[in-house]
Amino acid sequence: MVAVAYFVWPLALYERVAPREEASAWYRFHMHQAFWFGLISGALAVAALLWPLLASFVISNVTITIWVYAIALLLDGGLLTWWFVLAARYSRRAAHGDLFDVPWVSRLTGSTSRNR
Repeated sequence: MVAVAYFVWPLALYERVAPREEASAWYRFHMHQAFWFGLISGALAVAALLWPLLASFVISNVTITIWVYAIALLLDGGLLTWWFVLAARYSRRAAHGDLFDVPWVSRLTGSTSRNR
């Protein structure tokens, strides 16, 4: 379940709402990290989807607006690919039982594997 939580972060949200008392510190750490990985990734995805809309309010030229949306579509595809590669990497490492930090999650939340 830990490995899947990096792809499907609502599983980690469920684990925060109804935690398992018998869970190990390793399990809780990865669920916490998967939760924040998904939350931060989701916020970045929403921002990536919204910026062309906000730009279209300012730009009055239709041709430029279409170009902005075309560029945004390419960037969104790149962001989705980047997220998928990271989620697959973290999922595989968790499935092998590794204890590791997701660098930007540990920087933003302050929780690291050394604190566990």
